[in-house]
Amino acid sequence: QQKKIAILGSTGSIGTQAVEIISSRPEYFKATTLTANSSYEKLAEQVNTLRPRTVVLCDENCREDFLSLLKFKPANILFGKDA
Repeated sequence: QQKKIAILGSTGSIGTQAVEIISSRPEYFKATTLTANSSYEKLAEQVNTLRPRTVVLCDENCREDFLSLLKFKPANILFGKDA
């Protein structure tokens, strides 16, 4: 059975390493939540690859650009620091 994982700060150094591990072992791990502050392009790439259920992007100014890059639409997409 897959371990479900939420990655807070998935576009940062440690988060990127976690994404790489999850991507290389999909039989063991499933990313259910990804979050990022403002690196919307990198986050969109991760979302399209890992297909999480929930995504949080803190920088609301990137909303439209981020959404335009998504090929996979998560069930929950949240914006803002309070998300």
